[in-house]
Amino acid sequence: MANKKHYMPSKRLNPAMQARRIDDLQRLVRDSERQMKQIFEMVDSSYARHLEVLANFARHNMGNAIQTMYAALVKFDEEEEWVKEIKGAINNLNGILDSFKEVIPYEDSNLTIPKVLIALDTLTRSSCYMSKIEVNYVYDSKDSKTLNLPFQYMLQVLHNLMTNAIKALQDREEPKMIEVRAYRDEENCYFIIKDNGIGITEENLDKIFEYRYTTTEGGSGIGLYFVKYIIENRLNGKVLVEQNIDEYSTIFNLQIPYGHD
Repeated sequence: MANKKHYMPSKRLNPAMQARRIDDLQRLVRDSERQMKQIFEMVDSSYARHLEVLANFARHNMGNAIQTMYAALVKFDEEEEWVKEIKGAINNLNGILDSFKEVIPYEDSNLTIPKVLIALDTLTRSSCYMSKIEVNYVYDSKDSKTLNLPFQYMLQVLHNLMTNAIKALQDREEPKMIEVRAYRDEENCYFIIKDNGIGITEENLDKIFEYRYTTTEGGSGIGLYFVKYIIENRLNGKVLVEQNIDEYSTIFNLQIPYGHD
């Protein structure tokens, strides 16, 4: 008589075992998200502290050194060639320091749309020039309304989007164009960055804000993740991506409540 084979179900197919595995995975995801949030908070704190140190160094140490050099030159004949050369070098240093102050302001309480866009232009002007990119800033230069928003968050978010736009234009023939538009209403401020670069494929459109996701060789996959995280989680705003409007292939729209009197 043939021996009967007893069917032993695999433990991996056991419903109770699968439920435990799912619970374990969900717990790992929650732990990872919590750890990521803690990392961002630590980076934020460290970043702010380093910026404070840099700002103080620029305002006091460098500023005092430049004034001391000016004072020392007063003792010499202004018509001497070497005096003129040193004064020219000091003036260049002063210009660099002024640009640095635009990027790292004294405080957030005086943030306006013009100030943050001037800082953005200061940071990206050289890269755009080297890449032969035409950049057009559209905003009200006389808008003095204070935005109750952290300057460095705003600048970093806009800089990340500009960096993305510059990369998207690297392999494109001229004209290469970026438009940065900003305005506000009574509740929100709006920043729109457009480029006519290679665009985003439909396949990648839903993935571009995922952590570590990148289509660029050597890219970190953090830039756009950071944009979405800061705008939505820290500033209670919204990020919208559009494609192929007029002559532009990619358009990032930011809507951010800025607080008002």
